[in-house]
Amino acid sequence: MRAILIYADTTVWNALCDRAVGPGRLTKDLATQRAQLVLGTNAVYEMAKTFKGSRPNARQRGKELFSYLRQYVQLGIPLLRQTDDLLREEAKHVTKDIKDLDLFYGSADYEKLVAEVDKLAQGVFDSRAAQFVPSREAEAKQSRDDLYAAIEGQPHLKRKLASISEESVGQWISQEMKRSARRILTGHLAHVIPGQPLRDLTWLAKRLLASSRYRVSHAMVRSDLYLNWRYCQRGSLGKDIPDDNYHAVNASYCDFFATTDPGLAHYMSHVLTKTKVELYDRNLPLAKWLVAICGKS
Repeated sequence: MRAILIYADTTVWNALCDRAVGPGRLTKDLATQRAQLVLGTNAVYEMAKTFKGSRPNARQRGKELFSYLRQYVQLGIPLLRQTDDLLREEAKHVTKDIKDLDLFYGSADYEKLVAEVDKLAQGVFDSRAAQFVPSREAEAKQSRDDLYAAIEGQPHLKRKLASISEESVGQWISQEMKRSARRILTGHLAHVIPGQPLRDLTWLAKRLLASSRYRVSHAMVRSDLYLNWRYCQRGSLGKDIPDDNYHAVNASYCDFFATTDPGLAHYMSHVLTKTKVELYDRNLPLAKWLVAICGKS
């Protein structure tokens, strides 16, 4: 029987650090419930952004976070593959090029993570990290700009989405999963599998969406639909939205998504259909709460 997987978002990692929760004890307590924390690459990226913060103690805070995270890495908690890698895995699986989906990075990539976390724990924000953070920020900005352009180019769609209420958006997303989902996923596949004919990519998208087992494919589309609606409701998207999107899709194969952010929990509830979204209510100490949610599986 496989372990129960808990995806902790960046707010949870920060809270664990602030409360000085012992990694060894928490890991053992989770193991008694057949559970384990998993690390998402986006959480690592968001913690690395701390070094670029405007606060006077930004570098010190970054060191604290990565010194704390290093203890979990030394315990070998699983590192989820990035979203693009997971989508490629799904494409290979649906075409029977691979037998099983490989959700986690292997030893070679894990060793690279260990090396990066060690450096950041010492406050070494070197050229590799300095290039990675702006690159991801630029990617996030581009994704927002692309969404804006697509919606602004379809005024009838913008008016329609603006008229959909908060109470009805879930139903609308479910309907669109039967209408526009294939076109949306085809676009994502074109990005991760360049050079393939559109016909082949459309066929791939159809196959992936026909089965609920391909969670990344479904989460990608649902997230795009939700963000389209949200933009039309508010006229803009916050700078943190692309990062939230990475979290949502990256966590789709986990059993639980844990966060302390009510807004993020609400967003995830529209995107993750097989992952239970858990918002920390502060009624229990954080470590005990993480162990307790495992009983809901």
